[in-house]
Amino acid sequence: MHSIWTGSYYEWERAVKLGDRLRADCYLKSVTEKDSTFGGGRALYQTYEAVYHDQDGKKVGVRNDTWIRIERAKTREKKKYGEIALAQWKPEDITRFQDEYRRHTRTTKRLWDDVQVGDALGPILKGPLTPTAEIAFESFFGIYLVGNIVAARLYDKHPALMIPNEQGVPEPPQRVHWDNAFTQRLLGLPGAYDLGPERCAWLCQGVTDWIGDDGLLTRLEARYHKFNYMGDVTWVKGRVTDKFERDGKALVRCDVQCVNHRDEVTATATAEAELPHR
Repeated sequence: MHSIWTGSYYEWERAVKLGDRLRADCYLKSVTEKDSTFGGGRALYQTYEAVYHDQDGKKVGVRNDTWIRIERAKTREKKKYGEIALAQWKPEDITRFQDEYRRHTRTTKRLWDDVQVGDALGPILKGPLTPTAEIAFESFFGIYLVGNIVAARLYDKHPALMIPNEQGVPEPPQRVHWDNAFTQRLLGLPGAYDLGPERCAWLCQGVTDWIGDDGLLTRLEARYHKFNYMGDVTWVKGRVTDKFERDGKALVRCDVQCVNHRDEVTATATAEAELPHR
C-alpha cells in the first residue's frame, strides 16, 4: 500500500509563544473506502486528528490530515499520469526565477480597515522543485529519514513498510520524494513528487506574508489535487473573499491556490486570519 496526502485542516486559537509547553492528543478519526481512478482499484481515506493544549490545559489548536491509501501494483499498471513530461529549464529561465526571488517582499503591517474584498495575495514563487529541496523539507519534517541501526529497528517493527532498492537493501518509501527512477518503477508516475504538507506550508506562507506581523492565521483547510513533480515551478496566489467581525475579532477569509508552470491548480485552501483594527 502507498500513502499520499490528500488534505489538511488546521485551527489556531492563539499564537504559540516562547516558553509554551504543548501536548498533542492524536488519534485515527475516520476511515472511508472509495473507488480510485488513480490507483485502479480500492482506496482508503484515513483522517488523523491531533488536538493541542498548552501548559495550562487550554486548547491551542487542532490539526486534521487525510491520506489516501492505494495499491502500488494497481497504480503502476494504471499509469494515469504517465504521459506528463518532467520540466526542463534553460539558463534564461533560471535567471527569470532568480529575479523573481530577489523581488519577493512581505507585508509587515496590515490593518483590517484597509482590506477590500477582492484584494490579491501573492504571488510567491516556489521551485523549481529539486531532490535537495525535498530532502531539506523531509529533514525538517522528520518522516522516515533513517539509516543504520535506526533503520534496522524500524525494519524489525514494520518490515512491510520497507521497499528493496536496486541493490537489494530495504529502504523506507520516502525516496518517492526525490528519486525519479525509483518513483517511476514503484508507482508508474512521471517522477518524484513533493509532500502535501509542503504545499500546505506554502499556502500558509501565502497568507502570513500578506497579513503581516500583527495578524494571526486562525484557520486553514487545504486540498491537494495534483502531484508537484521534480522540476515543477509553483506560484502561491490568492484573493480576499470576505471580511467580517466575529466574537469581537476582525477577520478576513481568503481563497489561496498553488498553480504550476503548466497552469494547473495543484492545491487549494480556504483560510481565515485575524487582523488588527486601526
